[in-house]
Amino acid sequence: MKTGNVSMGWLSALQACQVYGPLDPSAARPTAVASCLTGASTPLAEERIALSADARSRYVLLSAGLVREFGSQALRVDIGGGALGGITDVSEAVERIGEAAVRTFQELVRHGHCCTDADVTRTRRRVTQARAIVGA
Repeated sequence: MKTGNVSMGWLSALQACQVYGPLDPSAARPTAVASCLTGASTPLAEERIALSADARSRYVLLSAGLVREFGSQALRVDIGGGALGGITDVSEAVERIGEAAVRTFQELVRHGHCCTDADVTRTRRRVTQARAIVGA
């Protein structure tokens, strides 16, 4: 992947997180998914939670690529308040943001209707790829 593509992909993923994050009623907390899926707004809530988790998993994978291309300081770029949750270490991003995205999809499969095991697998694959990049 070309360097420009990595940085543009990362920026797009960050922006997706910034758009979907505030719409996510679970606030990116896997433990809150079940309680968010009660009531009349369940389909919309479920979709928003899924979109946020998907964006976060893409962010983690592209963050690993960005750090591989530009070095360990790459996530310290101050765009819209910096990296998610103030996390500027890619390993921490993989573990905290990536794993939470996997657990969110697991909860959506358990308690929701629109997500499947394929969503969990896709998200887990992204986190595994990010770990491989970081460890390489």
